[in-house]
Amino acid sequence: MRRRRLGVWPSLPPGAYLRPAFETLPYPLDQPNHRRYERARHALWHGCRALGLGPGDQVLVPAYHHGSEVEALLQAGLDVRFVDVTEQIEPDEAALERAIGPRTKALYLIHVLGFPQDTRRWRRWCDERGLLLLEDAAQAWLARDGDTPLGTVGDLAIFCMYKTVGIPDGAALICATPPEPPSATGDRGVFEVLKRHGAWASERSALGAAVLTPLSEFVKTRGERGVDLVHREFELGDPDSPPSAASEWLLPRLADPAIPEIRRRHFLILQDALREFVPTGFSDMPTGASPFAFPFESDLGEALADDLFDEGVKALLLWKNPHPSLAVDDFPVATRLRRRVLALSVHQELTTGEVYRIADIVRHLID
Repeated sequence: MRRRRLGVWPSLPPGAYLRPAFETLPYPLDQPNHRRYERARHALWHGCRALGLGPGDQVLVPAYHHGSEVEALLQAGLDVRFVDVTEQIEPDEAALERAIGPRTKALYLIHVLGFPQDTRRWRRWCDERGLLLLEDAAQAWLARDGDTPLGTVGDLAIFCMYKTVGIPDGAALICATPPEPPSATGDRGVFEVLKRHGAWASERSALGAAVLTPLSEFVKTRGERGVDLVHREFELGDPDSPPSAASEWLLPRLADPAIPEIRRRHFLILQDALREFVPTGFSDMPTGASPFAFPFESDLGEALADDLFDEGVKALLLWKNPHPSLAVDDFPVATRLRRRVLALSVHQELTTGEVYRIADIVRHLID
């Protein structure tokens, strides 16, 4: 029987076209020196080059990562030195000290799931060692560290707007020495818009799932047949790709400053129901967080994700596939997290009742 599907990625309601555009866009889109690209990996590639990083330079990168950022650094000619994370999902400072060498030029700091890292601490740490600080806020657009938007402390910061709102694509770069903006024109983004609308319909009703989920899956796999999807997940693509026309038109209508508050409220509902399964690093949510998803740790891993899907909840095994350059056995904390941490939906297009439904389904499966 076809069920409603409650997914992690923000969906796109049809009413978005009727929303008025916000007069002021949030950081970094309100900064004249920001640059927009199709993907955050493109922003990172350009930002590294603009900062003068290149062949022979080394960057310290958390072993717990998506993989596309690693590929972008490698394609920019950099040497990536991996360092494990602590149980708090922050860089292991002792391991960082051991990893620093004469070619080390930067620390790559990831604000995982929209939870802000202690940027001031890591800014001081980098300054004391003469290193650049690169902030990855791909999952943390609209999040704040205290009163400060994430991305204001580093020498470079990247953001994925499409991970926060239901647009087809779109990323931003803020950089001490901004590159020239992309000169090309983005495509229309029609297929990805249909996919996001399909996700919204799937969340609303079983009928919507029955009619539009197959279309969404067709769009998702369009052009992917016969392709190594694990590799494609990381590939850089064309770094000069700008956002699609659909994203540029929709973004000012979806960039609601209330989004972090809604996501935090949904996160707390799931936390109250599933507290004993929250990884240590996400047990206390900072007031400035803008959660991309709710992390749920289980030794069932991918098997639980399959059971949840059968019940109408689309959970992600967070960062399941590391970049191929990572020697996974050398980084036990990151490896455990990849195998055990599932991401559940908290996005702003869900109703409170739908979030409670996610909590009830998970509890039913694990009790």
